[in-house]
Amino acid sequence: MRMAEAFWTELPMELSMTLAKDPVAMNYFNGLSPQEQNACVEGARGLASGEALQDYVSRLYGHIR
Repeated sequence: MRMAEAFWTELPMELSMTLAKDPVAMNYFNGLSPQEQNACVEGARGLASGEALQDYVSRLYGHIR
């Protein structure tokens, strides 16, 4: 298993599902350094709802839209 694949298996399910629904967000996330990806994962931990997580993901890359 490649490093990127291993990382995806360790993502919180809610975050991976949210990213999977948005190809732009997924591509943005995949282009981040491992440290930046880890920071995103930590920022997403504990968000109470799917809507809050979607808002978080949208804010992560909103500047490129």
